[in-house]
Amino acid sequence: MNKITKHPLYQKSDEIKRALFLNGFTFFDRDESRELIETEASVELFHEPEKLRARQMTTGDGSYSLRTRLLPEHLPLFPKKIPLRAAVSGRIYDGSDTMYPQHERIEGVIADKSITITDLSVLWQKIIQNIYGIHSCVSLEPESNGAFSINVGTKGSDLTFGYLGPGTWVARSILGITDSSISLWIFTIDVDMIVIHDLSLAHRKDLYDTRLSFTGILEDSTPFFGDLFSARAADVMRKMGYCQFIGERFYTDDAYVRMNMVQEAWDTNNKGILLQDPLKDYNNPLTSETERAGLPTVLTPALEQAMSDNFSAGEKSLRIFELGHIFKPGKNGEVPWETISLSVGAYGPEVNFRSFLTEIKTILQMLGISNSFFIPTDLAIAYRQDQCMVILDEKMKYLDGNCGHISPVALKNFRIDTEGFMAQFELPSLEAKAREEYGFVPYELR
Repeated sequence: MNKITKHPLYQKSDEIKRALFLNGFTFFDRDESRELIETEASVELFHEPEKLRARQMTTGDGSYSLRTRLLPEHLPLFPKKIPLRAAVSGRIYDGSDTMYPQHERIEGVIADKSITITDLSVLWQKIIQNIYGIHSCVSLEPESNGAFSINVGTKGSDLTFGYLGPGTWVARSILGITDSSISLWIFTIDVDMIVIHDLSLAHRKDLYDTRLSFTGILEDSTPFFGDLFSARAADVMRKMGYCQFIGERFYTDDAYVRMNMVQEAWDTNNKGILLQDPLKDYNNPLTSETERAGLPTVLTPALEQAMSDNFSAGEKSLRIFELGHIFKPGKNGEVPWETISLSVGAYGPEVNFRSFLTEIKTILQMLGISNSFFIPTDLAIAYRQDQCMVILDEKMKYLDGNCGHISPVALKNFRIDTEGFMAQFELPSLEAKAREEYGFVPYELR
């Protein structure tokens, strides 16, 4: 691929974020907060219409669940200042859809003195025009319990862009709003549904197609919204010619076996957090069999499946990546561990072991990491034993990254009939190293 692309879901999400930003909204979180929260932590901040309610997906002991809302965790972090326009974004999960439960969501608050429906209509008209143009129109249609749907008419078609309603007493209390003259409105936008409408997709599963025929359709060289390290990493990957995909968010019992990642008992990389119903009888899309599902400890099983999907579709050359959360059980009853991971995959006639290592080195340098070294290892059996590297810094500190030739066993299991290469990183370690190098002052200049 010779073009810079952006996944349609993230392209639309960024478009909406920029429209909100242009209309006075500040984003206080952009995709990096925890997705696994205490089960009782999610509270209703406005009277949501029934069609908006998501079913919780809890862990095996019931203590934690994947979040169904974004604002409950972030509202306490908002400034206690009026007027207020603030928003957050990220992924929520709805257990009612056992095949594709993840949804990209944007949620926010609007608080000011005596906000009227006319005020809200004018505001959302401006936001929508920033997205769809000045010919688009907006209407706020009443739902149950005082909520409204934000309906948009554009290019001869209509869509429900989102929902908003008056904040509950819980929301007002969290924000410290005691003055009755202050109006508080909460809104939520399901980005998935908007992309399905805008691209005329037949089903939500089409939104999570990992093949280049879908993920590479939008040429877009605009940077990701925001200044987080994850956004920087995504832009570096896109600049290097890699195409972003969204892989499976849940792994069945055999996911690690297929990628030849069956390791010693002490290794926690293949021991994820299992989920209760509704995913206890999760239908594996690869085998059509029902299996117990858990949260990913690494992203590479989904990466190899995406490589397989593209190889089966006839793609002769491929460079793809994914950014997503990974999870591990907490030790001795502690909070589950969670972080953001980057997985990278490539194959094709122009890709070999040395060229792939060179690309990974360049990627690290573009992220601000010059002092990185590749040390060979034969202990990571998900890779070919004579072509695997762990990544260290100049102090021989592990940077939570490795790369190399995918195990021949995995290539066979995933029916990838060519040499394939992959890398995986945990972003916090890379960010910490980049900050260290950026702030480094040579001894003679101190």
